[in-house]
Amino acid sequence: MDRYKVWHLKSREMGCQQVYFLIDLENVHNPGMAGAEYLEPQDTLLFFYSESSKYLEHRYLLDVERSGCALEIYCLKHMGKNALDFYIAVCVGEILTRDPQAHIAIISRDKGYTAVCEFAKMRSEGRCPVFQAHSIENAILQAERATPRTKSVQEQLTRENIESFYSLHKERNRIKRSLRTLFSGTEYEEKLGEILDVIAGEDRSPKVVYLDSLRRFGRKSGLEIYQKLKESAIFQEAQPLEPDGEQQDTQQTKRAGKKKRRRGKKSKKAQVEVDSQQVAEETLQAVHSV
Repeated sequence: MDRYKVWHLKSREMGCQQVYFLIDLENVHNPGMAGAEYLEPQDTLLFFYSESSKYLEHRYLLDVERSGCALEIYCLKHMGKNALDFYIAVCVGEILTRDPQAHIAIISRDKGYTAVCEFAKMRSEGRCPVFQAHSIENAILQAERATPRTKSVQEQLTRENIESFYSLHKERNRIKRSLRTLFSGTEYEEKLGEILDVIAGEDRSPKVVYLDSLRRFGRKSGLEIYQKLKESAIFQEAQPLEPDGEQQDTQQTKRAGKKKRRRGKKSKKAQVEVDSQQVAEETLQAVHSV
């Protein structure tokens, strides 16, 4: 299932805010459409463009179509300095007149819109109904402080160590090849992707794999899949991967330190027992001599 479908399945139970996205296509072009897959039916998307900026990559237009959001387009009639900026400024005023509680994102890198945002804030008694962003995903982060949509965008923008990613990638491919061999010719051959998610998760303990198998495939199929995994070398070989070598070395050092401390405690305890025995023997000898 692609990222778009996963996001919109989750979004059905969300309460995402309605946002008006005013796109200054002359200024941002295709990069300003980053995050179009997160648009929702309650959103409104407005394109402002001229004859020289009326083309967008098909993938972004497809995201807009899939989202079900309201769409409006405004083409500049007469070229002039900052002409499109005035279109957008007037549109902001119309939206706030119609919907005083609206959240309006101006998608542009043009610093001239700062005055529009400041004036809207002044007229809204300190609330920030209008803000500027350089893309749709950046606007979502500004408009919604703590919603599932914001979290989804943040997860996609999180930086990741490529060495760690490569280690996980190699491990998943190794498990994938083993699963293909294990389930070849069975009725579960078409479900290798889901089975891979079960066995290649962060927690690969038998209990977690067992419960996840039942949840995903039902009792009968889940048990059969779990048994094949349990009896195979895949289950025994699959070990949780460390995020990177540095953390792995740190954890190995910690384990070595714990073992050393345990050995030290045992040695100290043994020495105490020897000393106690020696004191007892000396005491007994002293009694006999008397």
